[in-house]
Order: sequence, then C-alpha cells, then structure tokens
Amino acid sequence: MAWWSATQPTWRDTSDWPLVQGDTNGRDWGSLTDGGKDGLFLALVSLGWWILARGTCEGSKVDEAIRDVTWVIGELNSHLSVTATAHSNTVDSSISPSALLRGKRPAPTKIGPSSRRAKRGRA
Repeated sequence: MAWWSATQPTWRDTSDWPLVQGDTNGRDWGSLTDGGKDGLFLALVSLGWWILARGTCEGSKVDEAIRDVTWVIGELNSHLSVTATAHSNTVDSSISPSALLRGKRPAPTKIGPSSRRAKRGRA
C-alpha cells in the first residue's frame, strides 16, 4: 500500500487508505503513464502475490487495492485515449495544403536506430 501510494501523482491525496478517487479531468498522471520497471505491471504482479498470500484478515485491504488499481487503469485509459485523439488531430504546419493535395507526404519520423540487418542490406 505504501509503494502504490508513493507512485501516485502529486495531486492525488494519499494520506489515508483507501485512496480517494476524485475528478481526474485534465489531471496529469505523471509517472504512471511512463511504464517501466515501476509501472502498472509491477502493481498487477504485486496484487497477484498479495491475493495468493492473503489471510482472511487482509481481505478488505486487498479488495480496496484491487478497486483502486482498477479505477486508476480506467482513468489512465480515458486520459490516454483523449491524449491520443488530440495528438492525431494536430496538423503538421511544415507541409503546405497544396503539397498535401499533390500527394506529398511528410517524411516518417525516425523512432530508433535502424537494425543491423537493415544496415547490412544497404552495404
């Protein structure tokens, strides 16, 4: 519970358990959207271990944790969907409308280094 509380964005009140689930409209989810070794995957794995190891006295705390993680995932899904939609609606102003009409497309953005196989094929 302490680790989960520490991973929450600063705007979320983590002073008491269970955590408050309030309005998230326009809020930044911070590091929870980044993934990585301390992302949601670890939260899900930890919940799984806790469920398997729980005793009868821990049942309500595990259930509260499951509800909170489920709520966060739902809110993140909504947040990321809105962000993706907003991003896809942006217009590349570096290309003129007439160039688009003539079929000129922007060059694809390079995401990462090319593979060794592709480099060997060019040699």
